[in-house]
Amino acid sequence: MLVEDAWQRRGVGRLLLRRLPERCRRRGVAALTAQTLCGRRALLGAVREEVGGPGECGPLSDTVRMTAKLVARSPLDAQL
Repeated sequence: MLVEDAWQRRGVGRLLLRRLPERCRRRGVAALTAQTLCGRRALLGAVREEVGGPGECGPLSDTVRMTAKLVARSPLDAQL
């Protein structure tokens, strides 16, 4: 996912992250993976809050990879 520079810091990325897990679940996706530079703290925070999944930068790496497993939900959950 990429948000054009002119649209960054306006909530566009967070909105997309909020909607992404449910759309993926409906299509049978089992997990989401994000990989970015460790310095992208705003992005890392948004991914943790909206999608979940652990991810920490190690001392020998300048990137972090986060994977969140998507739990399948029943059709009844969508009605709540």
